[in-house]
Amino acid sequence: MTEISDCANELREHLKQILDSVAFRGSRRSKDFLNYIVTHALNGEFDQLKERTIGIEVFEREANYDTGEDSIVRVGANDVRRRLLQYYSEAGGHSNYRIELHSGAYIPEFQRVLPPPDSLAAQGREQPAKKADSPTAQAGPHPPAERSRWRLILAYTVAALSLVVAAWHFFAERRLERELAAAVKAPAPRNQLWAELFNRDHETYVVCADSAWVLSQDLTGAPVTLGNYVNRDYAAKAPKLPAGTESLLAILTQRQYTNISDVRLVQEILRLNHEYRDRASVRSARNIQLIDFKRGNFLLLGSKRANPWVELFEPSLNFRFVHDPKAQRSGFHNMSPRPGESHDYWVERHSPQQDETYSVISFVPNLSHNGNVLMIAGATGDGTEAAGEFITHPEFSRTMLKTIGAMEDDHVEYFEVLLKSGTIAGTPKNAEVVAYRLIKGASKQ
Repeated sequence: MTEISDCANELREHLKQILDSVAFRGSRRSKDFLNYIVTHALNGEFDQLKERTIGIEVFEREANYDTGEDSIVRVGANDVRRRLLQYYSEAGGHSNYRIELHSGAYIPEFQRVLPPPDSLAAQGREQPAKKADSPTAQAGPHPPAERSRWRLILAYTVAALSLVVAAWHFFAERRLERELAAAVKAPAPRNQLWAELFNRDHETYVVCADSAWVLSQDLTGAPVTLGNYVNRDYAAKAPKLPAGTESLLAILTQRQYTNISDVRLVQEILRLNHEYRDRASVRSARNIQLIDFKRGNFLLLGSKRANPWVELFEPSLNFRFVHDPKAQRSGFHNMSPRPGESHDYWVERHSPQQDETYSVISFVPNLSHNGNVLMIAGATGDGTEAAGEFITHPEFSRTMLKTIGAMEDDHVEYFEVLLKSGTIAGTPKNAEVVAYRLIKGASKQ
């Protein structure tokens, strides 16, 4: 490891080159992360290079946040490692220094890179020529040692050429086999909607519903706001609670539950975008903060009753989730009905085993308009599951985007789609588009 005090200024200049490179372009978090750990290391402030401290200083987490549940620092460190490898393989090959961040560590290591052997050889050739009366100079133009060296070079050259020819034939045959296989079964093109949400330019967060939050509202009989959720005030606006309910609510504030249909949906979404798993994180709604929605891409699963963060984007939506606690029913309110549309779409129970439910798929910008948010919200859990199956089915989602006119040449317009689906014994089936809107005035950066 290089002594930091000997080359601190040079390392700072090297850090600036890295942060300005293509490898770190488009990820402000990775830039901030690398700049933070290198700057503190160069200043000898190693006590600042701990997971919790980095989470607070770089990612603006609260002082008491749970590092076991919130992996933002570990995810950020992995991304910095990947980008450093990219930098040194593309633009940093001639750097005199190398910054490394080993797995499981947050203290960077600095390496001084030795000049390549060719440079050392060139320095040797620059030595003054020997005098004419030296024994080597009098041996003539091709002394025995030099002839032997040329024979060795020739032998190595012939052997290398043979290997090159053999390798060319080998890889040519493999390429032909791959081309034939691709011709037999060419993979389907990637769905453009997923390309907008999973890519190398942004981190993507999949936020699952909070089932404990739903239970608390069932107990209190009153809906509560995102502000109450952030403050863990589960009893806001509630009437006088039955004896023992307060202790149960206190327990729910400490528990994190989600439903199995969300788990299956997350699994399918990550399968469809497996090449970008290193850029994706799965979070509970409890572990997200308001500032997170100003950067990156998000998938929010569940209505605002199960995932309160949906409330952030509700003002831009036409189809809004509603819940009637007295009638114990949920649905969606149509803010501006068009001809043939209803004002409200309530879940209908046709029999104890058969329901008709609704869901909304919404695609909107994040709070800073530098990323995208996809919301998959059902009036019931079955509705969310039906919408998830619909949007992850390649043909259904592709056809839907074309039908509503959301497909542009190189991107997907922001939209919201209202779906209706039947359920039999809790299993959703046959989701179909009931109404839709293109969201105007929400431009992409």
